[in-house]
Amino acid sequence: MKSFENVLASAPAFHLGFRIGSPSSNDFYVLSIIDYILLRGQSSRLTRRLLNRNNKIAYQLSGGIEKKKDRAVYKIFGVVNTPLMADQCLEAIFSELDRLKKAFLSENELARYKNMFKQDYLSRFSGLAEKAIFLCESYLTIKNFDDLPLELDRYLSVTKNDIVGIVNRYFTADNSIILNIKTK
Repeated sequence: MKSFENVLASAPAFHLGFRIGSPSSNDFYVLSIIDYILLRGQSSRLTRRLLNRNNKIAYQLSGGIEKKKDRAVYKIFGVVNTPLMADQCLEAIFSELDRLKKAFLSENELARYKNMFKQDYLSRFSGLAEKAIFLCESYLTIKNFDDLPLELDRYLSVTKNDIVGIVNRYFTADNSIILNIKTK
C-alpha cells in the first residue's frame, strides 16, 4: 500500500485498482456485470455497504472499468473523513469481494443487475451521439464487428459460476494496488 500526502486534498481518500482482462476478452462480459454488482446504482453492494445511512464510512464512492486500448483496470475511489475510515472502507471492499468469491448470488439479485445493465446498454442507442460512441467503442473492442448483434446476449448469459471464477481470478490482494491520499 502506498501513501501520498497532498496539501490540496480536502479530505482523506483512497484509490484501489485491479488489473483485469482485456476489453476484447470473453472475461469482459462477466467483468461488466460484476461492475454493476459492486458499484452501479443505489442497490449495488459497495454503495449499500459504504454509503448506507446507518453506518456511513465513506461519503463519496465512485469507480468502474477503465479501458485503454487492449488493457483494462477496475478502479474504486472513495473519499472519507479520517484515514482510519479509509482503512475500514478497504476492509469492507475486500470483505464484499470475499463474499462474491465464496457465495453465489441469488437468481433474483443476478437478474436485477442484468436488467440494470440491459437498460443502460439499450439507452446507448437513444440518440445519434450515443450510437456513434457505442459503434466506435465496439469497433475498438469487438474481435469481429459482425458479432455486434450478439453482444447483449453475451452479457446477459453470464452465470453465477462465471462471476465466482472471475472474482477469484482478478479481484485478489496480489493483483491490487492501493493508494491512500492523506491531508497535511
